[in-house]
Amino acid sequence: MKNLIILLGCMMMLSSAASAVKLPHYYSGHSSNVGIVNSIDSKNQLININGKKFSVADKVKVHTMIIKQASMSSVSSGMKIFFSIGKVKRNRYEVTEIWVLPKDYQLQMP
Repeated sequence: MKNLIILLGCMMMLSSAASAVKLPHYYSGHSSNVGIVNSIDSKNQLININGKKFSVADKVKVHTMIIKQASMSSVSSGMKIFFSIGKVKRNRYEVTEIWVLPKDYQLQMP
């Protein structure tokens, strides 16, 4: 549990992203968690973001620049994303929502 709290704290410390790219209106509620997808393990419902592994919720919500309600198949390695982490079944924390960012979006990391 202590490691989970430390991990969540580190993720929250990431700065918010800023860019001249105009995002769709449905991106207005995005999370302050930002990162680059390193890999996805669909079979085990895992995603590696910024070198850290996260479980993916069964009903993860995915948004792209052109599709408001997309699926995990829209997410791939190398993509820049906003993401939310929530507590789901059995008090586990999982990625519950992903907003795919454009390739030219400028991420601001600390």
